[in-house]
Amino acid sequence: MPQEMISHVATLTMPEGFIYGLAGGICSEISGLFKIRQMLGISCPEYLKSFGYWFITIFMALLGGGLVVAYIASGFEFKPILAINIGATAPLFFEAIARKAPEISPGNID
Repeated sequence: MPQEMISHVATLTMPEGFIYGLAGGICSEISGLFKIRQMLGISCPEYLKSFGYWFITIFMALLGGGLVVAYIASGFEFKPILAINIGATAPLFFEAIARKAPEISPGNID
């Protein structure tokens, strides 16, 4: 029975994929906020009140939707749960891309 239900779920269109990816990105960002709340108790760090923090937070959630759209545009087929998963992992994906590779000395050629 579960297999029959899964086969009837249509693949997502780009707008649907964006929405599910955005939802995953929002869940990821909320999870980060939840960790902060647990670590600090009731007090709220000052940066949570800044425009820059919320701009980046919203931007990262939007990147979750954008990443799903990029996959769909590349020919991948998505079901809702996979789009949410990709959206939730988007911040990690872009963080890994942004990391600078360690500098390595070119060495001597003598």
